[in-house]
Amino acid sequence: MKQIVKRRHQRTIKYRGETYAVDGAIAGRDAYQISNSQVDPFEISGQEYRDHVHDGLVKEEGFDKRPRNVTAKDAREAQLRLRIVENALKLGEEGVHWAKRIPILQREFAEEPTFKIKGNRFPRQSTVQNWVKLYRRGGPDALLPKHSNSGNRMPRFDSVFHEIVLDLLEMQYTSSDRQNLTSLSSDAYNQYQLVCHENGIKPGCCGRKAVEAIVHTIPHFDVLKWQLGSNEARQHMRIAQKYYDITAPYDQIELDCTKADIMLVDDSGEVIGRPWICAAIDCATSWIVAFQVFLPDPSSEHVAKALKEMISYPEEDFFEQHEIVNRKKIAALPKVVVMDQGSENVGEPIDAFIEVAGVHGHWAQPRKPQEKPFIENLFGAVRSKVSQLPGATKSKAYPDRDRTKKAMDEARLTLRVFNSIMQRWRYDEYGRTPRRKVQDIFKRGETPSAAWDRLADEHIVPEPPSLDEHHAALMIQSESRTLWHYGIEFESMQYNSEDLARLYRRLGPRQRVEIRYAPLDAREILVVDPHTGELVRASNKAKDLAALSYRELRECRSPKAKHNGPIKTALEIHKDIQARRTYKQGKKTKLQRNRSAEIDKLRAADMQNRSLKEPQLIDQIRSEVGHNKLAVTRSKNLPRVERKDAGPNN
Repeated sequence: MKQIVKRRHQRTIKYRGETYAVDGAIAGRDAYQISNSQVDPFEISGQEYRDHVHDGLVKEEGFDKRPRNVTAKDAREAQLRLRIVENALKLGEEGVHWAKRIPILQREFAEEPTFKIKGNRFPRQSTVQNWVKLYRRGGPDALLPKHSNSGNRMPRFDSVFHEIVLDLLEMQYTSSDRQNLTSLSSDAYNQYQLVCHENGIKPGCCGRKAVEAIVHTIPHFDVLKWQLGSNEARQHMRIAQKYYDITAPYDQIELDCTKADIMLVDDSGEVIGRPWICAAIDCATSWIVAFQVFLPDPSSEHVAKALKEMISYPEEDFFEQHEIVNRKKIAALPKVVVMDQGSENVGEPIDAFIEVAGVHGHWAQPRKPQEKPFIENLFGAVRSKVSQLPGATKSKAYPDRDRTKKAMDEARLTLRVFNSIMQRWRYDEYGRTPRRKVQDIFKRGETPSAAWDRLADEHIVPEPPSLDEHHAALMIQSESRTLWHYGIEFESMQYNSEDLARLYRRLGPRQRVEIRYAPLDAREILVVDPHTGELVRASNKAKDLAALSYRELRECRSPKAKHNGPIKTALEIHKDIQARRTYKQGKKTKLQRNRSAEIDKLRAADMQNRSLKEPQLIDQIRSEVGHNKLAVTRSKNLPRVERKDAGPNN
C-alpha cells in the first residue's frame, strides 16, 4: 500500500488540460499522487510536478497568491467573498442597480452553509460595496480577513520595568553564566515594586513572561560574547552551527565570485583580459545551481543574476546553444545562502531577493574560507579545467607572473566560446564526476547527479517558485506610467502584448497604471490591473534583446536612440562602458597620447604576428590541483527537514 505524505493546504494541478487534486508526495520515491472524481488516483514524477509548479499550473484552493500563514478558515472566507464580488460585478455589467443586486445575491447564496448557521446573515449592501472596492484596489488578496490584526497590541510591560530588566541584564546576566531566568525575574519584580511604591506609580505587568519578552529582543550572540569573550563565543557559535545537519537538497547554498585564470580575446583577436565567474553550489548534492561568466568587476547585479538562475529552470535553448548532453533541470528556493563579505554581496537587488523570497542570508567571516568549503572546492575544480585551455595564465610548469605573456600569445577563446566550454563542463563533466568522500557530507563518493536522484527519493525536494513568487522575488521595482494604444513607454523603450491591449480596451486611453520591473532584465515588465490586481505581462518591442540591466542599457545607448534596443553584443557593450570610464578620467597630455599611440602600434603588430601562427597548444601541461579535507559549515535555527518515511502528516 502506498504511503502518502499529506501537505498542509490542498492543492490542485492543471495536468494535460484537466484539473486534479494533489493528494501528496509518495514516500520512498520522487513521485506525487493526483486524482479527481472522474478517474482513479495515479502518479506523476516529482520532476514533472515541480515543472508544473514552476509554470504556475499548481494552485492552492483557488488562491494563487495568498500568504503561506493564512489559515484554512480565512481562505474559505476569502473564497466566499470573492464569489460574492464576482457575481455582484456581473450584475453591474448587466445594468442591475445596487438596491436590486443584494436580494438577487441573497437568493443565489441561500444554500451556502455559512449563511445557514444561526446568526450568520448575508452581508449588507455597504459591506459588499466595500469588498468590491478592496477587490479593485488589491485583487483577491485584499479580500482576506484581517483576523490576525485583532487582539491587544499594547506593550506587555511599561518603560520603567523595561529599564530595570535591562539594567539587571547588563550588571549581572551578561557578566556571569550562573544567572538564570527565574532569579532575573525575581530581582526585576522586587525592584519594580519598590520603585512603584516610592514614586506612587501603579504597577503594571512584571511577571516572568514580561521578562522573557525583553530577553528575546536581545542579540544572544552579544550576550554570549559579554559572558565568555569574543574568541570563546565565536568557537561556541561555530560548534552550535554544526547541530543543524544538511540532509536534503537546497538546505544550504554557497555562492562566491572568482577571477578565471585565462586570457580571452574579442572577435578581432585583441586580448581583453581575464573574465570573472560567479557560481553557486548545493551543499547536499554538490550540484552547480548557478554559473555566470562576465567581464566587468563583480557587482550586486551579477550576484542577483546568479540568484535568479538558482531559482529558474534552464530553457531548452540553453542546452541546445551549449550542446549539453546531461540536461538536468534543477531549481528551487533555498533555505540558506552563504556568501562572503565582499561588496558585490550587498545591495538592493540582493536584499530584496532575500526579503521577498524568504531566504536566510548568512555572510561568512572575512578571511575564513573554511566557512564555505563547497564553493572553494568547486573553484579548485574550475582552475584545474581552465588550466587545460589555450590562454591559461597558470600551469604546473610556469608561475603566474612568467605565464602571463605566454597566455596572451596563446589566447584565442572569446567570452562566448569560453562560456560554452564551461557550461558543458558544468553539466557533462562535473555533474557526472564522483566526489571525494572527504568532500562529501554523506561520505558516499557519489556524482552530483546521482546524489540528487537519491535525495529526491528520500526527501520532499523543495519546489521551484511559482510564477507569482518568481515575479515577486525579481520584479522588485515599481513605478507609475500612462497606458497608451501602443503600450507602455519606460526607459525610452516600448512594451506591449496582447493581454496589455485587452487591458487598454477595457480601461480606456491615458489611464495611469502601476508597472513592476526587474532592474537586471529589460526584456519584460508587469502591469498591475487596477481593478483585479492581476499582473499583465508586456514584452519589449526591441527584437533579440539580450538579458541586460537597465543600467547597462543607459550606459551604452545613445540618448537619441529612443524606442530602439541596442544592436550590440555583450562584448561591445562592455567595451563601450570601459571607453566611457576612460573618457571621464580626463584628457591625456601630449606625452601620454604619444605613448598610447606607440602602444597601439606595438599591439597591432603583435596581433598581426600572432595571426600568422598556426593555432596549436604549446607547452600546455595539465595542472593537478590537490584536494584537502574541508570542514563542513552548518546553519542553525532552522526547522527539521520533512522526511518521506516519517509517515503522513495530520
